[in-house]
Amino acid sequence: MNETKKRKELSTFLWMLITLTLIVLVPLTFFILYQISLTRSIATEERRNHLHTISHYLARELDGYISDSMEEVATLAGISEVQTYLANKERVPQEPEMLEFLEKFRRIGGYNAAYLMDNNGKCVASTSPNFVGKDYSFRPYFKNAIAGRRYFYMAVGVTSDIPGFYFSAPVYHDGHIAGVAVGKALISEASDNFSDEHVSKSMNVFLVTEDGVVIAGSNPAFMLKSLAPLSAETNEKLQKSRQFSNRDIPSLNYRALWDHIRTGKHDESTTHTDTAASSERLTVFAPLSEQNWHVVVSEDAAVVQAYVNSQIKNLLFVGLGVWALICVSSYGASRIMARTIGNMSETISMMGSGRHDLRLKPGGPRELKEMCREFNSMADKLAASHESLERQIAERTEQLRRKKELSENIIETAKSLVVVLDRNAAVVTFNRFAEELTGYSRKEVLGKNWLEMFIPQRDRERIRQVFQNCLDGDLPENVENTIICKGGEERTILWNNSVLRDGRGNITGTLSLGSDITERKRAEKEIRQAREKAETISRELAEKVNELERFNRLAVGREMKMIELKRQVNNLCDELGKEPSMSCPSMKPKAEARSSDKRIN
Repeated sequence: MNETKKRKELSTFLWMLITLTLIVLVPLTFFILYQISLTRSIATEERRNHLHTISHYLARELDGYISDSMEEVATLAGISEVQTYLANKERVPQEPEMLEFLEKFRRIGGYNAAYLMDNNGKCVASTSPNFVGKDYSFRPYFKNAIAGRRYFYMAVGVTSDIPGFYFSAPVYHDGHIAGVAVGKALISEASDNFSDEHVSKSMNVFLVTEDGVVIAGSNPAFMLKSLAPLSAETNEKLQKSRQFSNRDIPSLNYRALWDHIRTGKHDESTTHTDTAASSERLTVFAPLSEQNWHVVVSEDAAVVQAYVNSQIKNLLFVGLGVWALICVSSYGASRIMARTIGNMSETISMMGSGRHDLRLKPGGPRELKEMCREFNSMADKLAASHESLERQIAERTEQLRRKKELSENIIETAKSLVVVLDRNAAVVTFNRFAEELTGYSRKEVLGKNWLEMFIPQRDRERIRQVFQNCLDGDLPENVENTIICKGGEERTILWNNSVLRDGRGNITGTLSLGSDITERKRAEKEIRQAREKAETISRELAEKVNELERFNRLAVGREMKMIELKRQVNNLCDELGKEPSMSCPSMKPKAEARSSDKRIN
């Protein structure tokens, strides 16, 4: 008994420990998963916003750089010495004073080269001697400047083969454009902006032209490469402008990124795959105001994932600490609760065996003591209810027994047939009177089909339909039919039918009370035959009376005529004076005469 109790306590303890642990562990797990998801979302959004901020910051810096450089070149174009030099048709190329002036401008502005072109696009003075005498009229920066517009352009130098930014401005003299002033800055000057302190090593920053060609950036491997393969039309345009000095422009195969940039939705980020590094990158871009160029900033998605992983680790450490604390707390609580629940279980088991006098001894924490007191109170109520219930059951059982005996006595002593059929017309109840009437014993009949055993073939379909109507709830008031007894005798029975139902109201069979009306039917037949015979005799007697009345009428008439004849004879004798020779009775009423005739006859 003690071993069994210990096993039950151990089982209860383990169950309580697991239950209490799971009660907190499951919500804690969901909370951690929610925090992981939230952290991933927040971290990604933070990095996306950070990249947006950097891209717009760099775009503003480049815009400022381009604007300042164009202002500086415009200032150079506005100096009178430059205007006079270009307007002079007999100017000397590479005039020392002008060359010194250009060198000073280049050094102060941080340009790679500064030069002047006449209105035909020919370089007439330059800080790079090999530029002098070259024709650059095909360059867009010359075409726009000679048309009166300041212009900013990127190209690979035809002479130097060095990529750079070209800033041009028209040089006016007496209201006419005398030439163009140009300042060239190396790409590296602009790329320095992409190495700003705000740009981390995990980021990749580059400047993309309107044709999708990278012309500056923090990654030299991207320089002068297109994000997506260039179309034939774009290649033809670049060849004509010699923007990249007839170089082939290889593709980085960032088609999805280039398609996203072309949509112009610079407030949205995108994710693309770096084919070289085989990694996903989170990318944003910002447009420049001077050109249809874009500053693109991307960061390896692994950086965001690393931050998320660190947050997950912190959450897991916290979760494990909380879980361990819960386990320790649950262990102590489970030990006490298991012991109390074990005692309660044992007491309940014994109470189920009939020991309603057992009670728990309160012990342990206040909650368990309260539980024990509640249990004892419940046990007291249960014992009282059990005693009351047993008494009610005994009384109800006795009532049912008496009702059953009464019903059985009524059925057995009834001078009527009592037959109960189930839904298949099988006999369930067959009382003593039915046995006596049919000659079958109850044992022979129970379970047999009533229709096939007792109903003549001529009436079977009609009675089968009546039975089905009863099962469907359509009860006939009285049914009269013939049954076949064991000896082959047929008896006529008048039935009164009702249906039996289960606890859910479904019809389970029929209860039929039958009266033997065979003798009554026979008597009715004899009375009917006697009535018919009496009617026949009455008709014959009436005919005889009618014939007698006709005879009487004939006889009385003849007698009356004879009397009248005798009277006439006597009258004649009187007239002749002779004695009347015939007696002549006086005339009597017809009824009296008829009565006299009957007496004579």
